[in-house]
Amino acid sequence: MIDKLKKIIIYFLLSGLIAFLVVRSLVEFYSNQLPSIAEIIEYKPKTINKVLDRNEQILGFFYSEKREFIPIKKIPELVIHAFISAEDKNFYKHSGYDVISLLKAIIDFSKGAKLRGASTITQQVTKGLLLSGERSFERKIRELILAIQLEKILTKSEILEIYLNEVYLGEGAFGVSAAAKTYFAKSLENLLPREAAYLAALPKSPQAYNPLSNPENAIQRRNFVLDEMVENGYLSKGKLSSEKNSKLQTVLTGEIVGGEGLELFKGFLGEKIRAQVNTELGERYVNQGGLSIKTSIDSNLQQIARNALKFEIQDLNHAVTEYGLPVAHIEADHKNEKFKWFEALKNENLPKPHYGWNLAVVVDIQGENTLVVTDRSPEIQQLHFMAGVKSNLKIGSVVYVQDESDLKDRAPIWLYKQMSLFDGGVIISDLGTGDILALEGGYDHQLSSINKVTEVRRPRLEFLNSIILTVVSKRFFDWNDPNLNALASVVDIFAYSNREIQKDLLDDASIKILMNYGLIEEISESQKYFRVDSQTTIIDVISAYNMLVIGETEKKEHVLLEVSKGEQKVYPKKIGIQKCEQCQNDRKAVLHHITDEVGTQYFVRKAKENGFELFPLVHFDVIVGLDGNDEITLLGKHHTDGELNFDSVIGIISDKMFGCHIEAKKSNLQISPDTFSGSCLSLIQRIVVQDRHKSRFK
Repeated sequence: MIDKLKKIIIYFLLSGLIAFLVVRSLVEFYSNQLPSIAEIIEYKPKTINKVLDRNEQILGFFYSEKREFIPIKKIPELVIHAFISAEDKNFYKHSGYDVISLLKAIIDFSKGAKLRGASTITQQVTKGLLLSGERSFERKIRELILAIQLEKILTKSEILEIYLNEVYLGEGAFGVSAAAKTYFAKSLENLLPREAAYLAALPKSPQAYNPLSNPENAIQRRNFVLDEMVENGYLSKGKLSSEKNSKLQTVLTGEIVGGEGLELFKGFLGEKIRAQVNTELGERYVNQGGLSIKTSIDSNLQQIARNALKFEIQDLNHAVTEYGLPVAHIEADHKNEKFKWFEALKNENLPKPHYGWNLAVVVDIQGENTLVVTDRSPEIQQLHFMAGVKSNLKIGSVVYVQDESDLKDRAPIWLYKQMSLFDGGVIISDLGTGDILALEGGYDHQLSSINKVTEVRRPRLEFLNSIILTVVSKRFFDWNDPNLNALASVVDIFAYSNREIQKDLLDDASIKILMNYGLIEEISESQKYFRVDSQTTIIDVISAYNMLVIGETEKKEHVLLEVSKGEQKVYPKKIGIQKCEQCQNDRKAVLHHITDEVGTQYFVRKAKENGFELFPLVHFDVIVGLDGNDEITLLGKHHTDGELNFDSVIGIISDKMFGCHIEAKKSNLQISPDTFSGSCLSLIQRIVVQDRHKSRFK
């Protein structure tokens, strides 16, 4: 009996020794292949960039990873306890690994089961920041070794801080703060126990517990975390029942609206600002986050401009008497009653406008009744049209529709919605500094991302006349000289030969400005002339005019004022450009000569002789019925032919400069020429009236 006992002891000692040697060998082998944990120790997470307007109101957020870094001291205990309960209940007891969980995982793996997690929070930190996501025995060994090393260097609080700011929780949200705002539109301190428990349920599989696509799984996992919180002493049993029986209400499922969401700053303005800050600071630096980006944008004026553009284009659409074309067409055997229209429509992957429209496909036409299947349901339903409109649709036509049913009536009423036949953009800048105050580059960014202000080039020779006349006049007469005869020396300004201008009409500073803005270019075979490039964007024309007033020669589109990272300013404040009194006096003098009664007649006559149209100076109350103390100078262009159909206006009102461009998406629309040619003037009128109204009540 004693001999048998000795053999057993010797067996276990030898087995232990062999196991020790094997583990030691594995540790030594894999330790030589490990990455440095210095990256974790010096952890600097990518965070969001806040974009502010000139009055420091938030415009939106830029980020490559949606994350707000929150120090561990500011993370509520409720959130910490929820994640510890869900992911690692022995976190404060172990040294980087949980022996029991690890042994269970090894036993299951040896029996042929998949290698499961069993990772502590510390191991998850090392895996997330240093290792790949593959599930293999080798990776688990590396993860374990790194976790032990990390626990010797960082405190539990420091490890937890990294984890709670780094963990991915679905919907593009990294870290608990971004996730709280994404799912519940709340800051961490305002979360309820059931909400904190739901966030803690997500690390295992954000998609599997998505509240929109997998609501039952989401609630089941949330309730499991709540049970664990009670078992671990983090939540009282009295609260458990009410928390578990509560519905899972989130931003994604629609029960929660507004709040503190962190939506990515998109759209025309977002793209413009992001492109400029990337150019100035470098995309890699910007993507690290933590920046406060102050822009020249006036958010109130921006909203007014956006609404004005939207309403003007909608009014133009209503004025068109013809019927539009379908969005797309699905080819199908019309006699095949089993054809799956719903699936075919989904497979088209067509963009939907953001204002509540749906897609529908015509599946049958029975007399005057048009039957459709929408992307909401495979059920066949009737399509309705505005009174007096006759459908030109065919079976397979894909169109936009909107549910016009009463909220109390569950049955949808699908009304045909025409895609906009027009598009356009508007920009407003400060005439004294060149700062962009508002910029809206199109009617709907989802349907067309081409910025009509910064990208669309059109022939705008009549706009350039005013700019070139200004720079020429600087050379040939005193702006404060009331003698209009001095203008005779620049009469040739309107006598372009093949859109050319004499070099000796311009001084060096003017040449630099015009060339920097691409308005003129050298002619290799000519020593006396520049070629005038009439194909320009609205922003180039406005920026060139602003630069003339300010006196700068370099091309600048002022939208950034300053950029800071913490307390450090990393981009200089451009608002330092001051309005100079002499510049304003000079501008008024030039405008007086160009646009007073005599000067207007002179230039209108010269313009008409050369086929140009020029809007003369008018008092503002003639256009919009406001008080006539302000004067407005407008240059307009209405161009309609087989290829081009657009309306553009450049206007100076007080200390602001307006640029508008509205275009038809196809030529020869059945619309009154007066309606179309006045669209930009109407848009500017909307903006000024609304801006004055808001300012009056500030």
